[in-house]
Amino acid sequence: MRPVPHDEVHMIALEAFRWGLDRKGSMEYATFRKWLAEHGCRFDTQSEKRGEGHGTVTIHREGRTAELPLVGARHDLDPRSVRQVCEGLGLDWSKLPGPEGRV
Repeated sequence: MRPVPHDEVHMIALEAFRWGLDRKGSMEYATFRKWLAEHGCRFDTQSEKRGEGHGTVTIHREGRTAELPLVGARHDLDPRSVRQVCEGLGLDWSKLPGPEGRV
């Protein structure tokens, strides 16, 4: 295995920052939502009343639906949740933005 040149490491880190990915490969909610919107998804937000748990976002695409918890734009999503939403909506999760194109 060859050592990766410092310039290349720096470029990968910049690309990850640009796409809202952290070192673990998770994706920020805002980045994921933008990608979903670019792929024809629409969103409905259901806020819960006090004491009833977290609100959710229902994502719709071509007659399919998926749900995510309602979180802040900078919140890192669990990669398993991202993959589950993509599969539920019929999207190829391996085409997600980022340095390696995968979560």
